[in-house]
Amino acid sequence: MPFPVSTSSEVRALDAHSIETIGIASTALMELAGRAVASEILSRFESSARRGVLVLAGRGNNGGDGYVIARMLHARRLPVEVVGLEGELSPDCALNRRAAEAAGVPIRSELGEIGAGLIVDALLGTGVKSALRGPVLDWVDTVNATSTPVLAVDLPTGLCGDTGRVLGKAIRATTTVCIGRAKLGCFLEPGADLAGEVILADIGLMGDVAPTAEIVCGAWVAERLPRRGASSHKNSHGHLGVIAGSREKAGAAVLACNAALAAGCGLVSLLIHPDAVDRLGQLGPEIMIQPVDALTSADLSPFSALAVGPGFGTDPLAQEALRFLWENADCPAVFDADGLTALAGTFSTSTHPRCIT
Repeated sequence: MPFPVSTSSEVRALDAHSIETIGIASTALMELAGRAVASEILSRFESSARRGVLVLAGRGNNGGDGYVIARMLHARRLPVEVVGLEGELSPDCALNRRAAEAAGVPIRSELGEIGAGLIVDALLGTGVKSALRGPVLDWVDTVNATSTPVLAVDLPTGLCGDTGRVLGKAIRATTTVCIGRAKLGCFLEPGADLAGEVILADIGLMGDVAPTAEIVCGAWVAERLPRRGASSHKNSHGHLGVIAGSREKAGAAVLACNAALAAGCGLVSLLIHPDAVDRLGQLGPEIMIQPVDALTSADLSPFSALAVGPGFGTDPLAQEALRFLWENADCPAVFDADGLTALAGTFSTSTHPRCIT
């Protein structure tokens, strides 16, 4: 199944619909979120968790999830304690802090030295918009200075959930368990490096809010590829024109062409400047070569699609030729690498089918 990815506002809308329209109690959703994260800890980090779990809990609902997680792990007889931010707590966070205390979970307000086998980051969630400050900033530095694995709840503290931007500083997580929907910021740099492995915890949020994006896996793609008939042949499966490579970067053309064959193209032709042809010794024998001096006069009619840009060059003439293809090539085309550089300065939409990587 595709992996739904949403902005923070989309998830808040799902939250609100589930609570206000459907009638699911917000505390029930928090309980489900905490249980889901605790389950991931037990399945992925059990040996680390048995050496002790330190939960860093904020004052909002992300912190409330942290208190639920601590209570769940405590019930499983794992050594766990919470370091909670002082100050006014959200109602659901306050309720679950009291529940954790009543269950016997140790709670303190000073971080001190970290001796746990696993850190759970439940400090700040998707609501953070400005740079970190106060004790949170110091705690982030302390956590990042250790080699202890970190599981972030919903989003690593200090990361913008919509852009992946670091808000001054951010916790570097080993794993991030996103609640309800994966957050867009976990897949955009530098957020993707800080989020680690991203896991989705489905807590049953309801509502008609489409995700901003979807992450698909190889199996999902494979199910949708057209089946090939027993009598099919190379001319039945498309002719790709690869516009890539230069004398200095001929290897990019070789890699792109070989990848095209591996992806299932029936025919692959490389359009490349004549000066680079003698650099193509590693090109597969199945690849046809079409030396081209000027792309503006190249005949693209034989091709059912184009792959444009890798290693083609960033000098003014090369970039102008790539922009010409963007505007004028009437077959579907994927633009990558130097093809993106050509579009970056003077981007305009094309009237033809286009994909940018």
